Formats: sequence, C-alpha cells, structure tokens
Amino acid sequence: MSIPIYNGTIISGQQLMAMGWGVAEDDATNLNMMRGTIVTTGDTASCQVYYRNFDDNNGPQICTLGSLNPGSSTCSGDSGSSV
Repeated sequence: MSIPIYNGTIISGQQLMAMGWGVAEDDATNLNMMRGTIVTTGDTASCQVYYRNFDDNNGPQICTLGSLNPGSSTCSGDSGSSV
C-alpha cells in the first residue's frame, strides 16, 4: 500500500526521505518502528544500466543509486523493488 505525500516533479539529483518498516539486517524480521534515510534520485541513463525500461523518476518508479549516498540506503522490503 502506498500513501501519496508529494505530487510535484521529481528531478535527477533530488534528495528524498525514504521511509518504511523493512528489515534492517539479513535474516531479521520487519521492524515495529518506522525508520527513514535520505536517498538521492539518479538520472535516466544511469538508472537504465540497472533497469533498461526505466523512463524517469515521475513514473511508477523512482530510481535512487547507492553511489549517490554511500552508506545510506533503504532496508530490504522498503523500496518496493523486485530487484
């Protein structure tokens, strides 16, 4: 389930707060307290390296690249990604 909280345009290099109850460690269970981290959106060409059908950050997906925020990422289960 998603909760829309922003309806503006998302551009490459934009910082966003990603939040969720995903697992924080391998083999852990989901957390009972929401956590968050700052992530930075990637540009279309860089994101297409990982997902060739990626169009832009204003479609059904937002691409954030770990290289833009070393040491900070969403927990497993937070991103909605199947990859």
